[in-house]
Amino acid sequence: MVTQPATTEVANSNQQIWAQDRLGRAEDASFLRAFLLGRIREREEAGLPASYVLNIDAEWGRGKSFFLSRFGKQLAAEGFVVAHVNAWQDDHAEDPLLSVMDAIDQAVAPLVKKEKRARDRWEAAKRTGGALAVAAAKGATVHLARKVLGSGIDEIGSILKTGVPEGAEKSVEDISKKLGDIVDEQGKNLLATFREAKRTIATFRRNLGAFLEVLSSKNQPLPLFVFVDELDRCRPPFAIAMLERMKHLFDIDQVVFIVATDTVQLSHSVGAVYGSGFNSEGYLARFFNRTYSIVCRTETLSGSFYGDSLSRSRKYRCRLR
Repeated sequence: MVTQPATTEVANSNQQIWAQDRLGRAEDASFLRAFLLGRIREREEAGLPASYVLNIDAEWGRGKSFFLSRFGKQLAAEGFVVAHVNAWQDDHAEDPLLSVMDAIDQAVAPLVKKEKRARDRWEAAKRTGGALAVAAAKGATVHLARKVLGSGIDEIGSILKTGVPEGAEKSVEDISKKLGDIVDEQGKNLLATFREAKRTIATFRRNLGAFLEVLSSKNQPLPLFVFVDELDRCRPPFAIAMLERMKHLFDIDQVVFIVATDTVQLSHSVGAVYGSGFNSEGYLARFFNRTYSIVCRTETLSGSFYGDSLSRSRKYRCRLR
């Protein structure tokens, strides 16, 4: 169930949080807060997973990071659990799940110290999350083949490229039989690994859901908010993996992701992986429930911006799509 804390107690705090706001972003935050809580409530009532993924779309330099930082502070001041992920800083990681789990771990630390049941549930979620990350790190097919066959995999590749040397038919038959046996055995192992991964994902979602239920029983305001910034600056494989993890692991009750991107640049990253003819925009659309776009219109503004007096010829407006 969506819990909404009293806002009168945090009004002064919100004024301080948005003190440097010169573009009316506090109004956007208020709108999106109400919008997201409303969507979670609607999905609960409809019997759908009460989760949501919102994309904040704007070009570089339009204040996405400023907005996410202040919006997160506002929600935290109201009592919500807020995790912040800087995807660009973390894209050295093998699996973006580790980045998200670390951010959530830091956000919930004060809560789990006080409540043993919550701590136990969260530790269970971390264990299964770690198991998923380890499984992903073992998923490179070429690496697996090289580990199993050693230098033999290079010999096989050479044969496939250059053809069979004269008089080497028997050797090739032996290699083919060995390869066939290995592929058959590895196929069985991969199927077992796939099934185990499915069970681990289900366990992870169940553990995280149980953790959030414990928080709710203690009157902790929900949902859990996870802010992801700088995704469009990441290595393309990491950015895609982050979206996949969000979609498949965190589509559970009371979890909201707010992702800031330059969606055009992110679509280019997807195209770099899948090819220029790939429908990158359509691919990205399946990860986001809605997109909140910050665009420009011409209007002169005068005043102080981050402490500097200047005249600006741009003002920002938003649209939800």
